[in-house]
Amino acid sequence: MTTRIRYMGNKHDVAPVVAQLVRRRRRDRPFLDAFCGMCSVGGAVARTGNRVIGNDIQSFAVLVARCLLATKETAPSPEELTAALRRGYLHNRRVLLERFADDVEREDRILADSDADAYRRAYAVWRHAANDEAVAAELAAIARPCEERPYRLATLSFAWGYFGLRQAIAIDSIRFAIDRARASGRLTPAGADWALVALLQAASCASASPGHFAQYLRPESDEGFMRIMLQRRRDMWEQLLYEVGQLEPYGGAEWRSGNAVLQHDALTIWEDLDGLGFEDGIVYADPPYSKDHYSRYYHVLETLTRYDHPSASGKGRYRPDRFATPFSLKTCVEAAMDDLCAAVAERGCTLVLSYPSNGLLNAGCGIDPGDLLREHFGRVELLMRQPTSHSTLGARHGNARNAVDEMLWVAR
Repeated sequence: MTTRIRYMGNKHDVAPVVAQLVRRRRRDRPFLDAFCGMCSVGGAVARTGNRVIGNDIQSFAVLVARCLLATKETAPSPEELTAALRRGYLHNRRVLLERFADDVEREDRILADSDADAYRRAYAVWRHAANDEAVAAELAAIARPCEERPYRLATLSFAWGYFGLRQAIAIDSIRFAIDRARASGRLTPAGADWALVALLQAASCASASPGHFAQYLRPESDEGFMRIMLQRRRDMWEQLLYEVGQLEPYGGAEWRSGNAVLQHDALTIWEDLDGLGFEDGIVYADPPYSKDHYSRYYHVLETLTRYDHPSASGKGRYRPDRFATPFSLKTCVEAAMDDLCAAVAERGCTLVLSYPSNGLLNAGCGIDPGDLLREHFGRVELLMRQPTSHSTLGARHGNARNAVDEMLWVAR
């Protein structure tokens, strides 16, 4: 089985090329994926036997990296997960279903009848943390530790948006059960991490959104309504059990035990790397390349991972502390790329840089990435230039996908 995480940003085409490059060098050279995301590249490098260090600033990506690259345990089976979670899940779910009984009944009728007009009316009056002060105050209050309370973060923040009300209740109840199973020992810490990854997979699959979480689908057209209905009918518990059965870590247990996962801005990672003895290594960098701040497209996954009850704002119900990278700012991208190259070169490491032909550095600022690399490295080679297409993240600029060249440089 090969695990493939659903979230955006996977580098499945580039990963084998990077792995082949690593394989041609010494096996004892460590490999750093500085923007590891969903670990496509780290997973490909597993076949080489080289030690891998994954790094990402986003908590949900770090969680995935721990499970795929550095865990000692495989994922629990659907049967094991059921035994560990079912009781806690049903307890939290029962409390929330009682509180929101009338609203859940209304949603059930809409789904049964595929009633678009009723859906639009219910959607218009639903109160959540981003449009109601009382709900926002409740969300803020439950951020403080309290032993006896139902989990309800997704219900208060994301219901009647990314998820249906019954789905949001299930998400909260699964998360409650995971936390309780971790605390009681019914799940090991690694097992609880796997369960949380399965929950994120299930949420990503069920979300009524255009492939990301910057926005959710609205019932403004019959077509949009039917797409929402298809997603709303997904059962979150059944989806969770399916997803956990699909998860498997990369490489063998011995290889994973030598790996590490960090959570840093890639520009500030170097002190920790020095502490890990990262020398004469290979650094793979796939930095953000557009003016879109990617944290906007992942904020629901970040909130479900951290479960820290942030405030919500805007139509996307965004958390307030989304990370903004200088690689996505036209005024900062050149300096950010320069700092990255300098840090790698100063440590005598090899840099493998992935960057598209329509990136902010070259297309936006007129700076050839190869020329910038040559300012820091003695030998620079364009290893690959391959036509591909990139998502426009919801067709905000017209077409759903843009034809670009994916380029891969090696600098020593």
